[in-house]
Amino acid sequence: MLSLSLNKNIKYYLEYNPQLDGLRGVDIFFVLSGYLITSIILHKINKHEFSLKEFYRNRARRLFPALILVLIFSLIVGYLFLFPPEYENLASHVKSSALYYQNYRLIGEVGYWDKEALLKPLLHIWSLSVEEQFYIVYPFLLLLLYKFKLLNMRTILLLFLISYGLSLYLSSTNNIRSFYDLASRYYELLFGGMLSFILFYNRDIIEKFIFQIKYIIYPLILILFITFYKINSYNPLKLLPLIFIVGLWILLTNFYKDKILSNKILIFFGLISYSLYLWHYVLLSFLHIFGYDNFIFFKIAILIFSVLISVITYKFIELPFRKINSYTITLLLFFTLIIISVIGQYIKLKDGLLNRPIVYASKEQLDQFKRDISEDINCNHITNSILKKKHEFYYCRSTTKYPEHIKYVLIGDSHAHVLYPGLNTALKKEGENLILLANSGCPPYIGGEMGRTLQELNNCKKSIDEIYKVIENLPKIDTVFISTRIAIYFSGIGFGEVEKGWTDNPAQFKQYYIENKNYNREEVFAESIDKTFRYFSLKKYRIVFILENPELGFDPSTCIARLFIPPGFNCRVEKKVYIDRQYKYREKVKEIAKRYNVIFIDPEPIFCDNKYCYMYKEGKSMYADDDHLSVFGSLTLGEVIHEKLFKTE
Repeated sequence: MLSLSLNKNIKYYLEYNPQLDGLRGVDIFFVLSGYLITSIILHKINKHEFSLKEFYRNRARRLFPALILVLIFSLIVGYLFLFPPEYENLASHVKSSALYYQNYRLIGEVGYWDKEALLKPLLHIWSLSVEEQFYIVYPFLLLLLYKFKLLNMRTILLLFLISYGLSLYLSSTNNIRSFYDLASRYYELLFGGMLSFILFYNRDIIEKFIFQIKYIIYPLILILFITFYKINSYNPLKLLPLIFIVGLWILLTNFYKDKILSNKILIFFGLISYSLYLWHYVLLSFLHIFGYDNFIFFKIAILIFSVLISVITYKFIELPFRKINSYTITLLLFFTLIIISVIGQYIKLKDGLLNRPIVYASKEQLDQFKRDISEDINCNHITNSILKKKHEFYYCRSTTKYPEHIKYVLIGDSHAHVLYPGLNTALKKEGENLILLANSGCPPYIGGEMGRTLQELNNCKKSIDEIYKVIENLPKIDTVFISTRIAIYFSGIGFGEVEKGWTDNPAQFKQYYIENKNYNREEVFAESIDKTFRYFSLKKYRIVFILENPELGFDPSTCIARLFIPPGFNCRVEKKVYIDRQYKYREKVKEIAKRYNVIFIDPEPIFCDNKYCYMYKEGKSMYADDDHLSVFGSLTLGEVIHEKLFKTE
């Protein structure tokens, strides 16, 4: 007989906590969740007591009420304090969170460690969405297997192997998708399910086995958790040892009282863990959006508040609803989520309720932070004719669809993309055409492909190769402009709190994967710049290199006052900080460039005086975000480029 007499505290962790602290906590939770749910279903199926209606009622009354409260809170805070583009984005996430498909929305938006993550208050609901999708499919699967007399360990093992193979495949082709997709996470949940079957059919044997190894399980858990905690990309192969150790820990708690989880402090956090999971990220994200997460006092205050509001939610929302057995109340909770999703869709369709009377910022102020389109018909026409397919690189703009009319090409990363409006305007004064060929986070330097995984690196290489193939088929090219961030690629270190994710998990060059991390990042990148300059020099192209503009390290929208909330920053950075960060790479690039007569455009005088570098110029924002130029900033830099290249003495 399957024992459900788990230690009281681990039961709270298993049942109510959809995301333990830390990235690896997600993987641990999925194993725990799969174990508990399978235990409940398997126990009741074998007693002929399992009811789908009852199962979904229990899941709904435990998960829906607190989520509804957090979503309503988010909509209210968004209405009062967020600018229309921010509120529109939040509303989209409210809808996908209410309907439990937040994980699939995020697949097409942003990675877990990207700097935009903290601008999404409901990002963390992805794991709850995976759990709910599992709850929808899994009971039907077990009932079907039971009906056909296939509900046994061999079948679950086969399903685990199939799911694990699918996860390996997805992680090798699309790391972001594999991180968020239920199909890629199912094996972790099924592994927990296998533990239930092992205990159900082999309890005596397992008890003897656990007795033999009980003293080494906790050291193994500690060692593996420390080892895997800093893995900032999803890798099923590397995670397999971790979930096996978690499995041993679960088995151990079935036979021996867990002294660690019996700690009163952990019991307390175990009780409120679901509410704390829902609240903490929402509150921290709003703190970041308002520009106050750089103050330690506010961070501590918001964490304390997270605990307090979680206790209140647990006592007055979670517990009362868990005691209600009414199916009518469950339906009301379900339809409340539907209504919330409709409200979210309405706000999105209304562009974030642009005409709210409490929005202090004007449309002109908010439009400063919009980026230009990433591609256009002209450029697509040219690349399709050359590549014979849709290009894989991200940014593609052109002022003409005729390759023979183009003398100027702009290559780079997203910094080239934001430079395009200003450079295009400058060249128009001379009657010249411009084409933009650029990547996102993948600078097109020869031999400089990079990525957080080998697959990402290979995709970067393909995009770079396409850019050069297009250039080689443009017959009249005279000048190549190169604009990229370099300090972040050169050092592997992001700038400011907003880019902590990059620093924790930097994209790496090919040598990192070949030479087992024993390589000099700066030398590799400098060599790729040298190869690129040499390539264009041999083609007799004029090379114009735009040095990197100052990085802010914060979101410029935080410099606009909100309702009752003053700006969170003084909207400037110390010039010394800018110079210190950029100095090493600037000197290295200039040293290389001397061999190839490269023309430099230095944006420093536009942004900086002797002491500070500023976000604003003439009352307008020069930035669209923490490091990319706004259209106004681009036009300003374009004027400087025009003066240097075309001004006649």
